[in-house]
This record gives sequence, C-alpha cells and structure tokens, in this order.
Amino acid sequence: MHRSDCSYVRGLNLEDKERCLPLKWKPLDGLIAHPYRLKLEIICEDASGVIAGVTNAIASFNIAIKNLEAFSTTPGLGIQLYELEVGNIDIASQLIEGIRGIQGVNKVDIIREAS
Repeated sequence: MHRSDCSYVRGLNLEDKERCLPLKWKPLDGLIAHPYRLKLEIICEDASGVIAGVTNAIASFNIAIKNLEAFSTTPGLGIQLYELEVGNIDIASQLIEGIRGIQGVNKVDIIREAS
C-alpha cells in the first residue's frame, strides 16, 4: 500500500495506475495516530515576509517545524526547506494548498517523507 502522494505512485504509468484502488483508513476512536515527518520544498520570491507567511500557515495547523533551511538562489528567488511533523496526509494536503496561496510563493513540493 502507498499513499497517493508517494513518489512511487506518482511515477507509475497509466496502465499501472489502472490497477490502483482507493483506500481510506477508518479512524480508531480513542487512539492517536503517530505523526510522520514530511519534507517540503518551497520556491518563492526572495522578499520580506514570505518566510513569516509560510511559518504562520504551518502554525495555524498546529504542525511542528522540526527543521527549516532558507536561502537565496538566483536574484529575486529563494528556496525554503521545511521538515514537518504532520498528523495525517489530509492535514498536510490542506497545509500545502494554503501555502500555495501565500503571496510570493511560486511552487510547493513534497520532496520526501523525512526519516
């Protein structure tokens, strides 16, 4: 079984994807799921306030930032790398959509599940 955001699943060809079946786990009442770590790469404008916008979005979902790297690349552009502790993929998906809407953010990618 693989999550839909798994790099293996994204790399499948159309014929293989036809063999995939949707799966949704039933929540276990009274039990807390173990969070997993996720690494995001954000390509953005190298401008004041972009990091603050992203970190505020992350905080609004009560997601822990375990590591953050930010640096300039070409003039006017930057990369932010976040290692996050996320409760579930639904929250991660909502967060990513929220980050994509932040002014100055050009692209958001899950680059790997952190170990």
